[in-house]
Amino acid sequence: MSGGQKRRVSIAIAFIGGSKLVYLDEPTSGCDTSVRRNIWDMLRKYKNDRIVVLTTHFMDEADYLGDRISIIGAGHLICSGSSVYLK
Repeated sequence: MSGGQKRRVSIAIAFIGGSKLVYLDEPTSGCDTSVRRNIWDMLRKYKNDRIVVLTTHFMDEADYLGDRISIIGAGHLICSGSSVYLK
């Protein structure tokens, strides 16, 4: 399987148990643009009725997927809020 396929399978495994809380640590790192977009769509589809904590270095990803975004620097919370508030 390709790296993108492995990422999608890992994310599917995280959601398949029906847990109400899912942690995802940089789920799209190392993926090309089209695979990232497919993963984003999959995450938006399956995040209903769940709390998803997602870490990422990509602000566009946080903007697209996040209801609430927190920015951490040097181990400290710098700011937190909605995408509109942070912009």
